[in-house]
Amino acid sequence: LFDCGDRIYHQIRKSGNDPTTLDAVFITHNHGAHTAGIPSLVMGLNIRKRERPLNLYGPDNFPLHELFKLYNPNFPLSYDANFQKIKAGDVIKVRGIEVKAFPARHGLPAFMYSIKVPGVKAFYTGDTVPFQGYMEGAQGSDLLIHESTYLHRDEVLRRDFNHSSAREAGQAATAARAKKLALVHFSAHMSGSIEDAVEEASK
Repeated sequence: LFDCGDRIYHQIRKSGNDPTTLDAVFITHNHGAHTAGIPSLVMGLNIRKRERPLNLYGPDNFPLHELFKLYNPNFPLSYDANFQKIKAGDVIKVRGIEVKAFPARHGLPAFMYSIKVPGVKAFYTGDTVPFQGYMEGAQGSDLLIHESTYLHRDEVLRRDFNHSSAREAGQAATAARAKKLALVHFSAHMSGSIEDAVEEASK
């Protein structure tokens, strides 16, 4: 699982998948839109009497241990939830999947991740502004998952909050020679619709 937004436990079940099959969670950065679902995920797995460990990975400014301290006194976990601080360049292997962390630029410690399984490569940007060489790890991806929080005309918002536009996502996909582009992380304050974002990225 990459990032853990609000109601993620329910969303996983709604998608037809079983949350108890999760082995690892990779967090890009410590903002609520990417971490708010961790408490419900942790406790949902506890209710299901999970036994095997769950490993969570992320930047060193993520206060996961403090979060567990809030829950454990009243709700002892039936499994070990382990948080591992990682740095850019680290490679983690989970059940044949290779995940590598790359630096993002979002105003605080943040990562992008490449995900490789035999014959398939994906790249997830998390939240970032474009910068020189940031698509290096995405080269030749079968799927580029790129944030497109705003439209390009929303310049003040995207620069003030360190985000990318849909146009920049499209340009990144071209630069990375990605086969497919998935636009994610649309802001409620975007000046247009998701359809506008798709059109902008395709130009």
